[in-house]
Amino acid sequence: MPILGINEATGNWVASDFEIPNSDKKNWGMMYRSTSSISARAKDLADELDKILKGTGEELEVDNPLVLAKITALSGNYNMARQLQSNLMKSIKDTAQTAIRNI
Repeated sequence: MPILGINEATGNWVASDFEIPNSDKKNWGMMYRSTSSISARAKDLADELDKILKGTGEELEVDNPLVLAKITALSGNYNMARQLQSNLMKSIKDTAQTAIRNI
């Protein structure tokens, strides 16, 4: 009976497409590939929040409830994206450490 995830001919692990580095791109590793989409979204949120707080193009209306709501929402989403990124990286690190300990 074949073991799931093991190559029967060699006995080695079968790598998923996610684990195989792209030869045409920089080899940043699995940690980068798994969190890069979150980083891009966090950057978009941070750039928009920065634009509002600097008042680029218009004055910052701190007494306007709509502006305050947008600042609050952007800030919360940015913090949540960074927390998610941190949790993903910690999960990958913990999984790698567990795999190394059990080898």
